[in-house]
Amino acid sequence: MQVHRLDQVQPAVLGIQGMLKKIDRLSISSASQRDLESILVRQVTRELDRLLPWQAGHGEATAVSAVHIGQAMGLDDEPLHQLELAALLHDIGLLMLPPHLQTGRESPDTESYTTIQNHPRLGSILLEPFPFLR
Repeated sequence: MQVHRLDQVQPAVLGIQGMLKKIDRLSISSASQRDLESILVRQVTRELDRLLPWQAGHGEATAVSAVHIGQAMGLDDEPLHQLELAALLHDIGLLMLPPHLQTGRESPDTESYTTIQNHPRLGSILLEPFPFLR
C-alpha cells in the first residue's frame, strides 16, 4: 500500500502547512505566541474535521482528556499547552493515507491496517518543518 508523498497530498494539507508557517515567521511575546499557536492549531483541527468527517470532534475530545490528565500529573502551563497541541493534531497523518483509507467506512485488510497504523509517523513528517510542534 503506497502512502501519499507530501507533494501529492490534498491541497488542503498544503493550506494547513501554510497556516502553521505563519506562526514561525512572527516575533511576538511567548504568551501571544501560545495564543496564536492555539488559534491556528484549532483552525487546522477544524480543517481535519471537515476533511475527515468520521473523525470530527476526536482531536478536541482527545485534547480535553489529555489536558485533564496533564493537570492531574501537575504539569505546568507550557507542557500543558504542548500536550494540548499534540492531542489536537495527533491524527493529522491520516490525511497522507490513500483516499480510500481516509473515509473510515471500509474494514481494512491486513496491509491497509498496517498503513493506517503508520499515520503517526506520517503526521510527524507533515509537521516536522514547524519548530513549535516538535
